[in-house]
Amino acid sequence: MRANAKVLDIYPLSPSQRGMLFHTLYAPESGVYVVQYRCLFEGPLHGPSLEQAWNQVVRRHDILRTGFVWEEIDKPVQVVYEEQPVTLETLDWTGRSPEEQQEALRNYLNEGRCKGFDLGTPPLIRFTLIRLDEERHQFVWSFHHILLDGWSIAIVMGDMFAYYDAVVKGQNLRLPALRPYRDYIAWNQKQDLQEAEGFWRGMLQGIEAPTPLPVSRVSTEIGYEEIGLA
Repeated sequence: MRANAKVLDIYPLSPSQRGMLFHTLYAPESGVYVVQYRCLFEGPLHGPSLEQAWNQVVRRHDILRTGFVWEEIDKPVQVVYEEQPVTLETLDWTGRSPEEQQEALRNYLNEGRCKGFDLGTPPLIRFTLIRLDEERHQFVWSFHHILLDGWSIAIVMGDMFAYYDAVVKGQNLRLPALRPYRDYIAWNQKQDLQEAEGFWRGMLQGIEAPTPLPVSRVSTEIGYEEIGLA
């Protein structure tokens, strides 16, 4: 738990979060749950405004200000903090050829996966803006999968673009209130596990062997988009 930080809420983990916590602690350097979302911004871009927009997103979404505690307690919990300022790392690769830029990006992503996150020390997110030329920037958003699923990425990115547009226009944007994640945790804990087990036993009846899923390599790099900001 972070020292000198105000705690807003504490509640249990979902079953999937508990699984990811276990595997992360079991193999902390595997990077298996480090998600890297990247997109290419084309057009004029103001880095400080992008950083300001992301800080507004972090203030809006509790889960992006959440850390995890598991030592010396019976069951792990997630802890929501009041403030979690984030910074935008900026890199300048304009002096490199396109091939050198791609090689540098591959190395950067691999290093980020190996670095991982300390789940007890939020924020469990990193933002990097890489300048490729005058109006092309590679953006990388890294986070631990224990925070978000794939469906949530589009929601968070949509909020970020809305805030960025408001910041560059000097406007004060107010988005509709969100339902807190703790509501889902409360609903999940009320579910009948025996009923759920019976449902899935019925669905899987007749299956006697595992289904092979051939995978050549595991990749946690997701989402590549070209986005015009002009």
